[in-house]
Order: sequence, then structure tokens, then C-alpha cells
Amino acid sequence: MTTAAIQTTWSELLAATLADAGIATCVISPGSRSTPLVAALAGEGRLELVTIIDERAAAFFALGAARATGLPAAIVCTSGTAAAHYLPAIVEASLASVPLVVITADRPPELQDCGASQTIDQIDLYGRFVRGAFDLGAPVGQVPALRGLRRKIVQAITLARGPHAGPVHIEVPLRKPLEPALPSTDDERAFARAAADLRGPVAITPPTLAADVAALAALADAIAAEPDGVIVVGAMPAAFAAHRDAVFALAARAGYPVIAEAGSQLRFGPRPSATTHAVATAANTAANTAASTAAANTAANTAAANTAAANTSAANTAANTAAAYTAAANTAAAYTAAAYTAAAYTAA
Repeated sequence: MTTAAIQTTWSELLAATLADAGIATCVISPGSRSTPLVAALAGEGRLELVTIIDERAAAFFALGAARATGLPAAIVCTSGTAAAHYLPAIVEASLASVPLVVITADRPPELQDCGASQTIDQIDLYGRFVRGAFDLGAPVGQVPALRGLRRKIVQAITLARGPHAGPVHIEVPLRKPLEPALPSTDDERAFARAAADLRGPVAITPPTLAADVAALAALADAIAAEPDGVIVVGAMPAAFAAHRDAVFALAARAGYPVIAEAGSQLRFGPRPSATTHAVATAANTAANTAASTAAANTAANTAAANTAAANTSAANTAANTAAAYTAAANTAAAYTAAAYTAAAYTAA
């Protein structure tokens, strides 16, 4: 089998797998080494292709598309320094948790580290700013390699979507000749049929994260204990739109104002109605009134208790005083009686 036929089949399966896995938008910055990829992507009718020559601009365009839809967008460029121009958008996608599939063409292993034009070490080019990096290896005419190609692409897209969404890097080394070629031998046609048999819809089901129940309870207690709070909302993933009402409900229940920064989705779209605000205000007023009543009752009970204690203390004091006077009187009478008795003996 010829290199051109193998690479054509390989690239067509790559493009089909992207579409099978839910990629809808692909932004291309054309170059020589990426020719087989671009030709295959152009032949995949399910993909919306956008051509932007400058790689930096292309990456930011894809970043915006992914941020708006919540779905991964793909970007494709040639080898060498072209791939380095993607880095600013990749950093932003990483920090903002925006899914992005970065596909970079590359020279094959035999052209590495020998001064070949537009050849740099692209393995781990984006460092920790990608959720994962996948090297597909140079295309070979073996069916197991086709299965590996498809599996790695599906793994990359799944990783890009969660649970911590962000960019992923797919490295695709390609050999000359780079022009597409139709299968012309029995082996090449059998290889192409094997690739076609691998196609089909792919269910991307990334893991999801769930909040700890105890942590939520602790947070609720902390909010309930703090009447003077504020909710600050920044830019969130596209899926956040489904939870905007929950933020407003939290604000209404806690009595906290909401401050939305410039990139927040809360600055646009529907907001709670006046009725909702009135109900929330009434609920807060009722809660405050109940709290005030409880405080007043507590104060009254405390005052009554203090009064009763004071009265009891006064009564005890009076009783003690009366007892003291009685004891003194008895003592005086006793002394007087003794004096008379002594006088009587003396007289006798």
C-alpha cells in the first residue's frame, strides 16, 4: 500500500470520528503538512469548516464558538511554529474550562531533531494547559492502528468535555506525499472498507461531579448565619444558563444582592419578575418579624424572671431582718430578767 493511500484513509477516518463524536465546528489554518487532514475535513459534510489563516485568530474564534455553545470546537494547523500560535487561546480555554480540540500536523519521527524545516518538538507543547495530549503516531496500513486512532480521538473529546472541561491536544505526524490518493489496489480498498466499518455515532459520556451533601448543608448554615452577604457571579460555562434561576432563588432566599461582572451570563436574559421580588421580600420581612417577636418574647421572659428574682430576694431580706429584730428583742428581755433576779437575791 502506498503512503498517500494510507494517509488518505487515515485522515478520512479522523474527520469522520470527529463528526461521530459530536464536533460541529472546525477552524482550519491551512499549511503544507496538514494537507491530508484539511482535504479529509473538507469532504466530511457534517462539519462546519471555517478557514482563518492566522493561527492565533483561528484559535480565539474556536474558543468563542465553544464558549457560546458549550460543545467542543476543533482547530487544525500545520507543523512547527504554527502550533505555538495556538497557546494564548489554549491558556484561556484551560482557565475558563472551555472544551477545545487542538489538532496539529507534524513531521514524522525520521525528520525530528535533524534540522528539517518547520519542525519542532510538539509533544507536550502546551504543557499543563491541556487536559491531555495524544500522539496518534505516523499512519500505518494496519486495521488495529485504525481502531487505535478512533479510540484516541474519542478519548480526547471525552476528556475535553469533563468532568473538568478544557482543551486537549492531538498530534498527527504525516509523511510525504501529502496529496490525497484514492485506493487503487486490493489491499488499499480492503483497508478503506475496514476504516468505513469503524464509523458510526459515538456517545460521549464524560464523568460528572456531584457536590457533597454535608458540604452543602454547611454552606447553607453559613449563609443562614450571615444576614449581610453578596453573591458575585463571573463568566461560567454555557451549561450555566440552565441554573440561572437557582442563583436568583438563592439571592431571594438569603436576601443577598447579586453582582454580575462584565462576562457573566446573568447580565443578559430574563430576570426575576417584580412578583418574585415581592414574594421574596415578604418572606424575608416575615422571617425578620418572627425573629423580632421571638427576641421580644425572650426579653420579656427575662425581665419577668429578673423581677421575680428581685421580689424573692427582697422578701428574703425582709424576713431575715425581722428574724434579726426578734432575736435581739428576745436577748434584751433575757438580760432584763437576769438583772431583776440578781437584784432580788441582793435584797434578800
